Amino acid sequence: MPAYKDVKKWKSLFYCNGIKIQKRGFETKREALEYETEYKYKFKGSENMLLSSLVELYLDDIKIQLKLKTIIRKKSSINKYILPFFKNYRISEITVKVINDFNKMLINSGKLKGSSINKINSDIRAILLYGKKYHNINCIDFEPIVAKNIVETEKNVITEDEFNKIIESEISEKYKCIYQILFWTGIRQGELLALKFGDIDFKNKKMKINKTLTRYKKEDYVSTPKTPKSNRTILLNDITIKAIEKLKEINYYNSDNDYIVLSNANTIYSRLKTIEKKFNFKNFSIHTFRHSHATYLFSKGVNILLISKRLGHSNVSTTLNTYTHILDNMETQLIQALEK
Repeated sequence: MPAYKDVKKWKSLFYCNGIKIQKRGFETKREALEYETEYKYKFKGSENMLLSSLVELYLDDIKIQLKLKTIIRKKSSINKYILPFFKNYRISEITVKVINDFNKMLINSGKLKGSSINKINSDIRAILLYGKKYHNINCIDFEPIVAKNIVETEKNVITEDEFNKIIESEISEKYKCIYQILFWTGIRQGELLALKFGDIDFKNKKMKINKTLTRYKKEDYVSTPKTPKSNRTILLNDITIKAIEKLKEINYYNSDNDYIVLSNANTIYSRLKTIEKKFNFKNFSIHTFRHSHATYLFSKGVNILLISKRLGHSNVSTTLNTYTHILDNMETQLIQALEK
């Protein structure tokens, strides 16, 4: 296990599977030797490797399996929550108790919703199952259910009246149009940014949603929608059609291949934060329009199956789980209908 002095620092130099491995820049000889040990654990797929080493293998492999937006979310979850806690844990040291301690820490922080904690748990489980399946590592398995009983906050929504006030106060015609598209269609952020004029059937007032745009490290990536059911065609009202036609006029674009919205998500987000402050809204974002659209449709008595299809949910249970609080509030209407 050789380690050599390299001017003022140390370097690790060794062979693994007949290949010469060399890495410089270690502060101490011990760090250089530990690098060699960990490298060989990682190469062999040993349960003695650090979880961080398995994470590196996992992230490298999922590049070709998952959508970019999912990978970005997973990396954020791993770097912000998982690695800080499990930094010095070897896979063999991760027990159900350790997982429970981790979840207690997340819950006690008071900063995360139950659904967010469940996603973090799912990410840990996916990493461990990956090690078990592809590297034959003896990892624990567990069900990410610790946060099921945490009370979820209601979705932030705005009413039609509040939306109209936003439109009245907005001085930019371009952003008025963007808000109108979001409120009256309920499409996701990535779906909005990926829309092209060729996706709009102006005559029959329809919008084809078959792609999503994600920005990563200042580069835009277009991919298929979130789920197969997200690939859909929805009907548009006259307000939305006029908004899209206005954007076509403002942007001076006429090609079907031109994007409808030229602003990026960060620019729109900054604009919405100004609105949030002005109207004293809470956590106002692009997704607020999506929840507001669904709430508006529920209030008008639209069938939940149609709402689910319009939103592009993978199944109606997703819609039911997302808007449980709205359905609970509609129980009064149910009783009134039964009493008639």
